[in-house]
Amino acid sequence: MIPLDDRGLLLGDGLFETVLAVNGDLVRLEAHLDRMAAGCAVLGLPAPDRGEAEA
Repeated sequence: MIPLDDRGLLLGDGLFETVLAVNGDLVRLEAHLDRMAAGCAVLGLPAPDRGEAEA
């Protein structure tokens, strides 16, 4: 169940990031993961596991 006062439900909070892929290689992955972690912190969301994301 989601509580009625859940910020994501009330305001539609979410974090959307994109990363460029060239010939199957992700460009500037470290910067992308840094941005994602910073965005998660602002919204109070848990950041994804960095090692798992890099894999």
